[in-house]
Amino acid sequence: MSIVATDVITEFGAQYIRGGQDQKDIYQQIYRPAMTASGFTEQPTQDTVLRKSSSAMTRIIQPFQKAFTPIGTLTFKPVSIPLFKVKIDLAEYPDDLEASWLGFLAGEGIDRKAWPFWKWFIMKHVLPQAERDREVNEIFSGEFTAPTPGTAGNAGTAMDGINFTRKTLIDEGRIVPISTGAFATDAVDFCTQIEEFVAAFDKDMRKQPMDLNMNEDAHLLYRQGKRAKYNVNYAQADNLDTIEDFPNVKVVGLQSFGSSEVLIATPKWNKLRPIKRTPVTEMFALENVDRQVKFYAGWWDGYGIALPERLMPDDIDNE
Repeated sequence: MSIVATDVITEFGAQYIRGGQDQKDIYQQIYRPAMTASGFTEQPTQDTVLRKSSSAMTRIIQPFQKAFTPIGTLTFKPVSIPLFKVKIDLAEYPDDLEASWLGFLAGEGIDRKAWPFWKWFIMKHVLPQAERDREVNEIFSGEFTAPTPGTAGNAGTAMDGINFTRKTLIDEGRIVPISTGAFATDAVDFCTQIEEFVAAFDKDMRKQPMDLNMNEDAHLLYRQGKRAKYNVNYAQADNLDTIEDFPNVKVVGLQSFGSSEVLIATPKWNKLRPIKRTPVTEMFALENVDRQVKFYAGWWDGYGIALPERLMPDDIDNE
């Protein structure tokens, strides 16, 4: 990491002149709220793997007879949701700010980690960027790859995302994807395609309240298609996000899906996010090293499915 204030210094000069400027005069770039994690149910744990089990029973009712003829099989299947240790490492020399228009972010004391820059930087950039990184690179499309010692890992390698879980469950035969083919480009055709996808759900699941997740452009196309197909000026915007014959299923577009044509539907109770409860004050630290300040943070993160058989994906495998 480094502070790049070259343009500000070139424009405003290499000295600090107090002109009434303060933090409100810095307009940071927009960080969109991350939505994907909010669709998961948090599950407290102190382990690095959350272990669950599904259970299912076969038929037990039969015609009466005096002989004892037991039937029925109870089957357990294991489910493991791993957590991944992720981190943030930053190091900076805030002295670079002193001789510039940005000098109000510096401080007078020798303890540079107490300078105003760090509180502003953490709240306005570090935390929002961490949310963005997880949303865009990890929570959907991530596939864990152990880093090379001493070298920062690549984007999308910090954890196994939900699409990796989807593909793994399909490969293991735990779920059978619903055949949809490539997304239709016509809005009405796409609306019909999504309705047919939901109609193909297991009948036990079609009336369960759930989100149907897809990429954001596809979500917009679905809304346009539903409006055109039914020629209705819906008074409630939420109506455009539901499936006509199954209003309990809500279409939700997510930034994390990128341009993927993957569809994933399952109730929120079936999407688990293991959480290791760690006080925020113990998740990050600031320390002075000579005149350099280091910020580092670490925590465990993971996402998975409790009952794989209740996950309804399409058959696209383009990720």
